[in-house]
Amino acid sequence: MLLDGSYGKLSQKAQEAVERISDSSRMMAASVEDYLNVSRIQAGNMKYVYSDFNLVDMTSKIVDDVRREAVKEGLVMSFKSDMNGQGIVHADNGKTMQIIHNLINNAIKYTPKGTITVFAHDDKKTVNIDVID
Repeated sequence: MLLDGSYGKLSQKAQEAVERISDSSRMMAASVEDYLNVSRIQAGNMKYVYSDFNLVDMTSKIVDDVRREAVKEGLVMSFKSDMNGQGIVHADNGKTMQIIHNLINNAIKYTPKGTITVFAHDDKKTVNIDVID
């Protein structure tokens, strides 16, 4: 609500502090969810919801969504595709999205400078997503 301006306009310094708090809160919630998922996997209780979806389109959208974060870190982020097929996979959409996000976010976090390229390609039976940093 502070970021949305519900309590009035914040000074630039306060706006930056609230954004950092918001980012940290999101990261902490994601970490808790990761730990819970590890526990579920170890206990054999992880639930998967399989469906057909376009992995290449999903990955392209994720790259578009996180590009701003990369630019803030002084990085160039690009998405490239060399697909022969359509990029349709049968998997858990939400968990696949989380995996792609984690790989790209790790590349942003651990790449001090330069370029991150997310590259989609396929062969006869698989669709591959490479994160090159």
